[in-house]
Amino acid sequence: MLDVSIRKSVLDLMRRLKEERNIAFLYITHDIATAHYIAEETAVMYAGQVMERGPSDAVIRNPRHPYSRLLISAVPDPAKRFDDADGDGLAFTRQAEAVRASAARPISGYREVAPDHFVAYSDADHD
Repeated sequence: MLDVSIRKSVLDLMRRLKEERNIAFLYITHDIATAHYIAEETAVMYAGQVMERGPSDAVIRNPRHPYSRLLISAVPDPAKRFDDADGDGLAFTRQAEAVRASAARPISGYREVAPDHFVAYSDADHD
């Protein structure tokens, strides 16, 4: 992993190349914040399947798939201390396990929830 200043320099260079030279990048990352910074479109994947894809702002600011919401909720909040004894750690773990189990089901198709914003669904979601 690059340190913060080098990472920002590389991302700025990529952004500048996109704008000045009309270059496209396939940027694969676990860091949803940098994806939002660099990408016009974002696809959220779990176990090799696309759970949600669409314009980055829509996917990040209004995630519609439970797995996308789980990922975004896991981004550290600088306003929240790690040593807060709020007791929600176990609840988050249980929620994460349930979401991952649901996301692991075979995808039956995609629903368009907004223009160019698609969310995976499984036939099992309707049982």
